Amino acid sequence: MSCSFTKDDQAISGGDGLQADVGECELADKALAIISSKEASVAFQLEGVPSRSFGGLIFHRIEIRILNLVIAGMWISTELVIHQEDGPSLHRFIYCHATACTRLQGDWMNHGALSFYLEEGYLGQCPTTFISSLVVTAAVAELLASSLTAVVAELLASSIHRRPAFVLLGTGLKSQITRCAMKSYRLSELTHTEVNSLKARPRIDFTSIFSVVNPIVDDVRCRGDAAVIDYTARFDKVVLDEVVELVSDLPDPKLDPAIREAFDVAYDNIYAFHAAQRVPEKDIETMAGVRCKRIVRPISSVGLYVPGGTAVLPSTALMLSVPAQIAGCKTIVLATPPGRDGRICKEVLYCAKKTGVTHILKAGGAQAISAMAWGTSSCPKVEKLFGPGNQYVTAAKMILQNSEAMISIDMPAGPSEVLVIADKHANPVHVAADLLSQAEHGPDSQVVLVIAGDDVDIDAIQAEVSKQCASLPRGEYASKALIHSFVVFAKDMVEAISFSNLYAPEHLIINVKDAEKLEGLVENAGSVFLGPWTPESVGDYASGTNHVLPTYGYARMYSGVSLDSFLKYITVQSLTEEGLRKLGPHVAKMAEVEGLEAHKRAVTLRLQEIEAVLPA
Repeated sequence: MSCSFTKDDQAISGGDGLQADVGECELADKALAIISSKEASVAFQLEGVPSRSFGGLIFHRIEIRILNLVIAGMWISTELVIHQEDGPSLHRFIYCHATACTRLQGDWMNHGALSFYLEEGYLGQCPTTFISSLVVTAAVAELLASSLTAVVAELLASSIHRRPAFVLLGTGLKSQITRCAMKSYRLSELTHTEVNSLKARPRIDFTSIFSVVNPIVDDVRCRGDAAVIDYTARFDKVVLDEVVELVSDLPDPKLDPAIREAFDVAYDNIYAFHAAQRVPEKDIETMAGVRCKRIVRPISSVGLYVPGGTAVLPSTALMLSVPAQIAGCKTIVLATPPGRDGRICKEVLYCAKKTGVTHILKAGGAQAISAMAWGTSSCPKVEKLFGPGNQYVTAAKMILQNSEAMISIDMPAGPSEVLVIADKHANPVHVAADLLSQAEHGPDSQVVLVIAGDDVDIDAIQAEVSKQCASLPRGEYASKALIHSFVVFAKDMVEAISFSNLYAPEHLIINVKDAEKLEGLVENAGSVFLGPWTPESVGDYASGTNHVLPTYGYARMYSGVSLDSFLKYITVQSLTEEGLRKLGPHVAKMAEVEGLEAHKRAVTLRLQEIEAVLPA
């Protein structure tokens, strides 16, 4: 659907010939009515004059896109799209004029009077700058209004001191909802190159991130606890008296009985599944007198990172500490950001006590990862780091595994993701709920829907996504994730699974008839959820499987966290004289082929000694 309106004739038009004459005071209500009654991705093209100049920039079209209208009074995902003619980059203009600009997560910027999200791109062949979720003050609205069209000024004025801009508030605005549009592709109509491009995740440029994280890593190495305290005060606004606490010294947290029971059930299931992964030590005789075996030892010290950014995740504490407990790791350090009172989440502490965690590091981000990798006066140095985190946590893990800290990490990490395969038997309510359960993690979450076969009511699914998103407390995050989500139409189940294997999702939900029969076709996925009664949430919390999984396509070559992640396997061999007499000549010959004389002599000298004592 495409809607447009101009200030000159005060007309709002929508698809199917819908048109209404309105005054400025009715603009918001009429526009919203059109949005609510039509398809989701709506673009208002504001064209009051042929072009406008603003700060040396020339615009020939301005659009306001309401991509995912959620609900009155809640977050509504918007974009101000400015099509530029020749002239300086809007990026450059804003950077030059936002002298007090503060970098936030991703490409968010905040400058006294103006907050926005920038993304360069193209619409067709036209270079375009997208300014999403723009929030303005009166001063900025006045500045913009002096150069842009009167309609833009009207919209800016209506959004002053509101989040986000261009919400189009009006007296008749109620809890009206529009669809959350997802881009769609039909596999049969795509080239091989186009299909491959769908598996690509948003590129993360770590160059600038490394420039931020490297000094933190070095500073924590040099100053230890003092550096951690400083960074925690700076980033988390919490002043710590002490960085690390012994879990044994902390009182048992008081939990609501229902919450305690939920975590106890989750613990039991996670423990049962991971304990079943124990493998007996192998001991075999490969030939007479030659015995080989493999023994198992725990990694002595491990560091577990439990995020605490937009949501505290005590479930992650269980997922990481239970296998560490089963493995028998002697030192288990759990790092998590503290609350405003300097304490950690009581549910996280409960999990830590239940699973044998030895130390709590009250810090998050790159400083926590660095403290565990280098060790400080209060924090033991660990041998391996586990756990998900934001791009700064990921960057710190990448830096430290290639440093003198000599640590290992669990796996590469990226934004959380889900791929749902649905057929005509799938309940749209369930499909929408599964998509949103992943989308609510954050705006960079990857959400993909694959429709297998015909007769699937995609409109019902899209409508249900919008309906459920409207009532989510984290609808802001979910709606943003859905902006870059997409739907793929496959001709049958084989094509659907084939695309999933190419995409290699972190979570794969197969919500189709007889889903269990398709398990054998799955080659690449972090974790699989079969059938209509298996939401991804059960794996996230309490079915027993681990939710720390490979993302970003790494499921093609990495596995999720398991008991093995906390273990080392050591091989042992033992030969008798008879064994060396039989095997030695072959080893000596192979060493000779490779030109390694010392290797050869280590065998032949022993063989000569054996021959010397043998009876004639």
